[in-house]
This record gives sequence, C-alpha cells and structure tokens, in this order.
Amino acid sequence: MKGLTPLLCSPFRLKAWKFAIDLLNRGELSPDDLRQYVNCFKEMLSSPEAWELIPALLDKGILDLSKEEKTILLNFLSDEDEHKRLIAWNLVPIFVDKSIVTTDEVRRRKADFLSLLISSDRKLCLKSWNLVIALMERGVIDKSDVDQFLSFLTCLDHLVRSKAWNCVLLLINKGIIDKSYSQYFLSLLSYERLSIRLDAWKHVPELMDKKIISAEKVRKLVDNVKISNEIINELKNRGII
Repeated sequence: MKGLTPLLCSPFRLKAWKFAIDLLNRGELSPDDLRQYVNCFKEMLSSPEAWELIPALLDKGILDLSKEEKTILLNFLSDEDEHKRLIAWNLVPIFVDKSIVTTDEVRRRKADFLSLLISSDRKLCLKSWNLVIALMERGVIDKSDVDQFLSFLTCLDHLVRSKAWNCVLLLINKGIIDKSYSQYFLSLLSYERLSIRLDAWKHVPELMDKKIISAEKVRKLVDNVKISNEIINELKNRGII
C-alpha cells in the first residue's frame, strides 16, 4: 500500500484506483485503506472513465455521492461526445438498481440515448443497441418510445434495422406493441425498398404467432411482392399459401 498511496492522488490516479480496486477485490487491501483517499477519487469525477469505478467503491462502502456529484453523471448522459455519453449510459442500469439516480431522472434524457442507436460509429452503435434491453427492463424505455423503434425498421442501415427488429419483437412479447399496430407492419410487407421489405417478411411467422397480423391479410399480399424461398416455404407449411 505504501507504494500505491502517492499514486491515488497523482496525475496517474485513474490507473492507480483501478489497481487498488483489484487489490481490494483480492483481499489485499481493506476499504479503510482507500476510504481516507476518497476525496482524491472525487476529483476525477469530471472524467466519465472514473465513473466506471464507482459501483465497486459503492459496494465496499468506500464512497458516497452528493446530489451535486450525481448531477455530474446525469449531465454526462447528454454529453456531446458520443463515447463519453455511452460510458455514462452503460452505468445507468447499475445506478438505477442502486438508487443512485432515479428512472425518471434518466428517462428525461433518453432522447440522447436514442440518438446513439443511429450513430455512424459502428462499434458505438452496436454497443448502444446491446444496452436497450437493460433500459427497457428498468422502465427507461417504455410505450412512449414505440413509434421511435418502429421508425428504425425502415432505416437504410442494416445493422440498425436488424437490432430494431430484435427490440420490436421484445416489445411485442411484453405486450407493449399489440395488433393495433398491424397496419404499420403490413405496410412494411409491401415497402418499396427490397431490403426493408424482405426483413419484414422474414418476421411474418413471429408476427402471426403473436396475432399482430392475420393470415388473411398476409395471403392478400403474398402474390404481389417478391420474397425469399425460405419465407415462401414457411408460409406454405402454415397453409397460408
């Protein structure tokens, strides 16, 4: 600990705190060893990377956050830098579970998360979509966002479209999307752009199973659009065509 102590308040403190938490988890440091340097840690809260260490410090009873310090995190949720913003949103499920921030506080900023789902940065876009389910489970994303997710189904970006379908099907399973949206899904089945249309037809069996669209409506469309042989065979097996 002696060699580590000066580093906890040095320009290299972020790496030092990461190492200290590793030692803490291995039982080679006690919470008391770190608690006396917690103000040095708090000086790093202007960096979103430091926030990634907070759950471990909270679990060990080393850190408490003031209302002003929580506000720093909430502000990061709307940061202009997409990478900083994603770091903050990744922490939302943990911080909501620990009652550090409330669902309502986060929900007011969710437009800044939804914009990450169409980021031109492919890795960042994918990581953002991977966070959607956790946000749904905590009520951050709810029925009010249905139209936004449905709009993603016509995005020209295949990655966005594919991830959007996964989330829409989840919303259907949760009963958030019901047959009142059937006309929207039927319109996708005759959509002008082929790639979007084929994606929609690929999900016809699931939409029918959930009674979002009917066999009768699908039967009226099937002869007028180009679809894959796989879907045709599936529809034949179901006696639709």
